[in-house]
Amino acid sequence: MGLDGVETGRYAFDAVALEDSIVCSLPFKALTAAAEHDLGLSNRLHKVMSREVVRESATLMLIGRMSAVERLVAFPLNLSKRYGERGYSAHEFVLRTTRDEIGCHLSMTLETVSRGFSKLSALGLIKCLGKRVSITNMAALEQMSTHCIPQ
Repeated sequence: MGLDGVETGRYAFDAVALEDSIVCSLPFKALTAAAEHDLGLSNRLHKVMSREVVRESATLMLIGRMSAVERLVAFPLNLSKRYGERGYSAHEFVLRTTRDEIGCHLSMTLETVSRGFSKLSALGLIKCLGKRVSITNMAALEQMSTHCIPQ
């Protein structure tokens, strides 16, 4: 968080914790000063910033070039990957946002999100119990992704 303020010193976005969280504030100037003396830290900082640029670019592509179904397929796959990278289950997780908020994120209506999740569930790809999502057929969901989502 906070990369949007690196250039101007002003933040364009805010954040709301959806569950109990711990936040560690690292002033960017102090972080870059430390990175000048530590090549490993400098490399890691560049990788983190690059990953965020790639993630933002992918999100823009997601919204601009994909159909509603394609965006909805990409959504749990993206969450799965991110949870897996952090050592959590890549197959079962809790959505911390409402269907309406997911719709805002994916530029679709609440109804489209709900119908889409129902369709993915009917196809046996995911199972939704309230906010808990289980990816029941990861291979088929990934295959659906590669067939309908531009690479």
